Amino acid sequence: MRLAALFLLVMTSTAFAEDLSNFERVLIPAVTKQEIAGANGSRFVASRVFVSMDTAVRYFPHYATSVSEPAISQARPRELVDPFIVGPPSRLGRLLFLEKPLSNDVVVDAALFSRAGDDQRANETRLPIVRERDFKSGRTEILGVNSTYIYGPNACPNTATPQFRHALRVYDVDSRGDGAVIVRVFTDILGAGRAVTTPIREFTLPLTSREGSDPSYPAYGEATIDEVCVPFSCHTPCSNVPLRVEIEPVTPGIRYWAMVSATDNFTQQVSLAYQQ
Repeated sequence: MRLAALFLLVMTSTAFAEDLSNFERVLIPAVTKQEIAGANGSRFVASRVFVSMDTAVRYFPHYATSVSEPAISQARPRELVDPFIVGPPSRLGRLLFLEKPLSNDVVVDAALFSRAGDDQRANETRLPIVRERDFKSGRTEILGVNSTYIYGPNACPNTATPQFRHALRVYDVDSRGDGAVIVRVFTDILGAGRAVTTPIREFTLPLTSREGSDPSYPAYGEATIDEVCVPFSCHTPCSNVPLRVEIEPVTPGIRYWAMVSATDNFTQQVSLAYQQ
């Protein structure tokens, strides 16, 4: 099975290798023009554009309305371009290829819009634009993941409801198809002037899923980061605690990028924590 997947990957890469060898990969973590239904009645739509600043720049993919296969196209100076306006939707994001050395002259912008239930008002979250120089190959950490609870109106014993749901996503930006990372989750609780670190969970995450076969679809793996309840009192049965997510490659030579999304269970507003 792995051999067949590797053969498919090689064939796909070979078809585009000559054209894309001088292009920089730019990861956009969410790409779709179609509304995506999430948990708790949430709805998500991502919007993204890039602007060529001073000169014409070639890019991939580009979807013409008359063809289904992506192709290389060219943006004129200062032309506003949306390379994904036509083509399959993607919940997991895409790789935009920009011609070197002009890729630094291109400004890329992306936003995720979320709604709660039937509410037509949209919350906007700016998405990180991850250029090839930002891809990682060693052990990294993601900070700023907070396990937070909302308390009920009752006295003791009170109820605690998680405010957020957290999801980890790790991208194999070279789409090798055989990659994996080890994920470790810790709590770092400050006490007596120092941080007390407690291991919570450790697991291996395969980066073997893909949404499509052309080079703009990265391989990825995703997992839920469970909320942590640290008992405190009957009034506040779960303390709010910061989580730290450590990621270490298993596969030699792999290049990856990771983020943790926090979706508010009440407003469906999305915030992101990711590698710096």
